[in-house]
Amino acid sequence: MSCPQCGYSSDRAPLPIPLYSTRVNNLLHTNDSPTEDEQKTLETFLGHGKSELQYLKARIISVKVLLEELERTKALLAKAVSEHETVLNPMRRMPDDLLVEIFLHGAGLYIDPGDYFPSARHSLNLNSPPWTYSRVCRRWRGTAMRTPLLW
Repeated sequence: MSCPQCGYSSDRAPLPIPLYSTRVNNLLHTNDSPTEDEQKTLETFLGHGKSELQYLKARIISVKVLLEELERTKALLAKAVSEHETVLNPMRRMPDDLLVEIFLHGAGLYIDPGDYFPSARHSLNLNSPPWTYSRVCRRWRGTAMRTPLLW
């Protein structure tokens, strides 16, 4: 039985490749002709070898198509996993009152007033915490706007 996608079959043994011999080397480097027995052996191998090459070329094409399909499927799955992770992010389930406390702490409201106010940023500064928080997402913007202590 062979794989319908790539053509692999455990029953089909690869074509045995004859070992490099000194006789073949001599024939390659001279114009001598092979003996009758050598010619039959070489022709048999040549016929099987060409057939095997065609088979391997077809399998390689099938495997490349299969690999491309697997790469596309992998990319789609990776995107779906990432999207699901984003949707399940614990920050999305954080209660608003806890988010407000984090905002207040980040804005420096829990620092000693004597240390905080001389170095505090003005609420009209677009880099100050209320503005920064309000640019993260719609929920954070609404929470920051509903928290007068930030301003």
